[in-house]
Parts: sequence; structure tokens; C-alpha cells
Amino acid sequence: METLTRDLVIKKLVEGGNKLSHASLYADIFLEYARATENIAKFGLIVNHPRTGNPIDNPYLKIRDKALKKLGGLKFVNAESLWAELVDPS
Repeated sequence: METLTRDLVIKKLVEGGNKLSHASLYADIFLEYARATENIAKFGLIVNHPRTGNPIDNPYLKIRDKALKKLGGLKFVNAESLWAELVDPS
């Protein structure tokens, strides 16, 4: 899969039949979700606190979950192909 950029996500969504305004809104939230997911995959669910070194939940878990909830509210956007490409980038 190509590197995800806002312009690329918007392009794919518009090609999928979405309005540009809807695609722009969805792209911002989708990228927030994707970046949080990348951070969790890279650093894990539990990370060390930057000052104390104690183990804590990765703060990106909350960011990911909030973004996913927002995306769920945008049911009027057809993003199936975008998600399929993210899940199966072959």
C-alpha cells in the first residue's frame, strides 16, 4: 500500500463515490486512527511512563478508540475499499 497521506485517502474516497467534503472529514479521522494504530503496533499496548518509567497503557489506545468511534458515526461515507486496503495491503 502506498504511504497514507490525506490527499491519497481523499482521492480514494472520492473515487469510491463520496462527496469531497465528506471525504475530507473522513480522511482526517481515518489518518488519526491509522497513526494511533501504527504507534500501538510499534510500541505495544503497555509503554513506560516518560518520567517515572512505570508501565502504563499506551496513550494512543484512547486516541485510536476515539477515532474509531468518530468513524462509526460517519456511516454515510463509503470507505470499504479504503479499509480493505489497510487490512490487506497486498
